[in-house]
Amino acid sequence: MQSDSHLAPRRKERMKAFKKLITTLRDPRLQGVDPYSDECLILHREILQSKPMMRSVFVDFYRLIRRMDERWFSGHGLRLEVGAGTSFIKSLYPDVIVSDVKQSEHLDQVIDATQTPFQDSTLRALYGINCFHHFPSAEAFFLEMRRVITPGGGVILIEPYFGLLARTIFRNLHDCEDFDMTQQSWSNPELTETKGRANQALSYLVFHRDRARFEKQFPDFEIVETKTLSQTFCYLLSGGLNFYQLVPNWTVPFIKAFDALLSPLGRWVALFHLVVIRRRHT
Repeated sequence: MQSDSHLAPRRKERMKAFKKLITTLRDPRLQGVDPYSDECLILHREILQSKPMMRSVFVDFYRLIRRMDERWFSGHGLRLEVGAGTSFIKSLYPDVIVSDVKQSEHLDQVIDATQTPFQDSTLRALYGINCFHHFPSAEAFFLEMRRVITPGGGVILIEPYFGLLARTIFRNLHDCEDFDMTQQSWSNPELTETKGRANQALSYLVFHRDRARFEKQFPDFEIVETKTLSQTFCYLLSGGLNFYQLVPNWTVPFIKAFDALLSPLGRWVALFHLVVIRRRHT
């Protein structure tokens, strides 16, 4: 049996090779571009428009979010997407207000998710795709949600998962983002929504490792559904918003079928997971 001293150098070599591959596959249009800049947002939108495969992943996300909204939430109120970035959800659901902390012509409003401009109990639903881990404070976010979400309404998040494949990839994918499952705090005072190193494991910390703490600290919210999502290889092979697409667009139906076959193995192979949180009726 080999000792850890023999394994560590091999692990480092594999990590080095993986990072070299990531650098090779990165879209050259993003070379030297600040990932939190307006320029990056514009480029990401251009990249998304040019990738039918990646757009199909987001269409799946949007439809899932809407189904969860209609299944779990009740009452009237606004529907808001925060951290929308390149979002095109309005093409499917025009009633959604799309917002981000950065201004862009395709967005409705500039909104900080921890300090929204809405009156008390005016939101039926808040949607967030890959933005929760960019919030400087999870506590501040849910304090604001407690104010603006109407009873019976709630929050729907899609975030990086924490299974073996997800944490291996996300830990090494972006220089500006980490995947630290040992972090004790739910906040990072050095992180803002427009700069800093985000922890992609935040949803794991809050809703899984520290779920009892979340339920005690925010008793007026209940986690009504969590599940892994099955778009793993469609997302990876599309290259996402930062890398080259690796397969032609005509393969999309076959890759989606393959992802569906792997869905029972989501605990190990999923890249993303869904969290649905409902505000209790008081």
